[in-house]
Amino acid sequence: MSYIRANHYALFPKLLSQNQFNRRARGLCYRVEKMRRDWLLELGVAQTGIYLIDTKPLPVLGYKRSKHHSDFRGSAGYGYCASRKLYYFGYKLVMVTTPAGIPVVYELVAAHIEERKAAETVLDYLSQSLVIGDKGFLGQEWQAQIRNVIFLINGHIDYSVVFA
Repeated sequence: MSYIRANHYALFPKLLSQNQFNRRARGLCYRVEKMRRDWLLELGVAQTGIYLIDTKPLPVLGYKRSKHHSDFRGSAGYGYCASRKLYYFGYKLVMVTTPAGIPVVYELVAAHIEERKAAETVLDYLSQSLVIGDKGFLGQEWQAQIRNVIFLINGHIDYSVVFA
C-alpha cells in the first residue's frame, strides 16, 4: 500500500490506509468461503461421497535464506517432500477433491507437520465417505481414529479398519 501511495497516488486518490485494507481483507475471506461452499452445493459435490486427498509442498522462501526476519516466521516451517526430493521452507497444502478435480476442502499447514496429522484438519468436514489417498496415509491405528471415512490406498481397502 505504501508503494502505491508513494508512486501512483494520482491513479488512486481514495486509497485506503493499510489498517482499513487489512480489516476488509480479513472480512472478505469469510464471504469467499461462503461463496465456495454455495458453488459446491450447486455443482452437487456434496452428494458424491468419493473423494481424493493429497498434500503438496508450497515453498515460500529459499531453503538457505534467513527466516529470522521473514513475514512467514512462526507460521511456516521446514519440511521435506520425498516424491520431489525437496527440502523447503513454507507450507503444506492439504486438499480434498472430487474425482473430477473440484476442490472440496483445503487447508494450509506448516511444512513440518506430518502428512496424516495435516489430513486430520480437512477430514473433519467429510462423513460417510470413501477417501482415496496415496501411501502417505497408511496406518491402521491412524485410520481407525478417523470416523465415518474409509480409506482406499494403492487400490485396496483395509477391511480390518473399516469394520473394527
